[in-house]
Amino acid sequence: MRILTFYKFIKERTKLSYFLLSLVISFVLFGWTVKYGFFFSDDFTWIWHGSRIANGELSALTAHMSTFYSPVLNYFYAFMGLVFGLKAGWYFLFGILVSVFTAFFVGLLVYKMTKSSFVGFVVVALCALVGGTYEPLIWIGANMHSITALFMVISTFALLSAYQKTPRVVWWLILSFVTLVLALATKEVAVVLPVILFFIAVPYLLKEKRSFFYLKNVLYWLATSAISIIYVVQQYLWQRDSIWVTQEVWKFSPSSLIRLPIILLDAFIPLKNIISSQNAIVYFVITLCLFIYSIYKFRNNKIMYIGLFWAVMTILPVVFFKTAVWWELLPSRYMYNVRIGMIIFVSAIIVELFSDLKKKKFAYSLSVFLLITSFFQTIAMFETVKKEYIYVYQTGRSLYQISLTLHEVQPSKVVVHWHGPFNNNHAHMVGAFAVISNIPEEKIVFLNKNDNYELKSNEVLLGWDDKTETYFLTKN
Repeated sequence: MRILTFYKFIKERTKLSYFLLSLVISFVLFGWTVKYGFFFSDDFTWIWHGSRIANGELSALTAHMSTFYSPVLNYFYAFMGLVFGLKAGWYFLFGILVSVFTAFFVGLLVYKMTKSSFVGFVVVALCALVGGTYEPLIWIGANMHSITALFMVISTFALLSAYQKTPRVVWWLILSFVTLVLALATKEVAVVLPVILFFIAVPYLLKEKRSFFYLKNVLYWLATSAISIIYVVQQYLWQRDSIWVTQEVWKFSPSSLIRLPIILLDAFIPLKNIISSQNAIVYFVITLCLFIYSIYKFRNNKIMYIGLFWAVMTILPVVFFKTAVWWELLPSRYMYNVRIGMIIFVSAIIVELFSDLKKKKFAYSLSVFLLITSFFQTIAMFETVKKEYIYVYQTGRSLYQISLTLHEVQPSKVVVHWHGPFNNNHAHMVGAFAVISNIPEEKIVFLNKNDNYELKSNEVLLGWDDKTETYFLTKN
């Protein structure tokens, strides 16, 4: 009786329950980053970039960081630098809250489409667990992926709200358009969002053909089409001469699409530690068969197609990066949006199974199975943290400390030895020295492996000690 009463209490407060579930899971899994996480690598570059915007040297609306155009991140790092400085905990806290709201809105989105509060709970839990897509929560510089995902989900939720005859249709359409623009202004992967929105809208537009010609709807799609075309053309002009394209790091090749099934499977099954050249083809065949069977078995399920379309479309902008092997998995951060699509995909299947009394047990079993696989992905994540992130956080702390020392010493030149962490990423050191040490780029020299350099008076050599995992300074 008490269980039924509690269930009724939760069901009557679905939105609050979704939010609290997401909040608890997110902070239990990633709350430690607020205390123990730190800046490293590109984080220092972004902080430097933000400081230049904050002091008026660059414009937030036009400034590029490398080849990236992201006004949202420009404002984010300028604001965070002014308010919180180099207190990394606040940046990690922001990333956790972004993940909390993303899981919350994905839950609401699925609930709106399926009308199943239970499946909504499963979806919120799966999103909050994040599985193998953990990088945006443990690496500050990767939170652009979760921020983009949040805007994409809100834009989709708002559009569906507008089409489901809810009050204030105009305001929902405005919210959908504004968050579409914000997504595009965060990360270029959002270029696929207008296509996703149209794919989702088609069934509603076909069902009520007259609604398509309402002025507010026409204006929405005209504005969406215009901003999308302008964005695609501008991105092409920016990227065509970038190092990624000219050196063929990113190159369109239809053969790259062959790894789509394996990438989709990686959204739930932690393949990183088990896949190899010997068994990749087995995973490929099994996954392809599963998808073919699922699509055939639930072929009339529109929500399933929405989830699969979302997952595939968010893979396309990143699947064409050069790989060492044909089955290579995507980096964790690139999978954040893909996993959302796959969660919608499986949620549609679970809901349909629930509609058949004979298959309810299987629906519960599938839900539990997905939560268990996500749990194992979480275990794999903590193993990665132990092996890699404790080290990279240490490199960031050491760079911060040595930068404070350089601020006191103020040498005429800093000569950086070629050996050290992220030794090909010169920009992060330039950023750290500019923000913390007040040493401009022209006073920094980066040595190559075979360079011989004799220190002059008041110059210092910056080196890296592998044993102590710290930077050190050598003076003339």
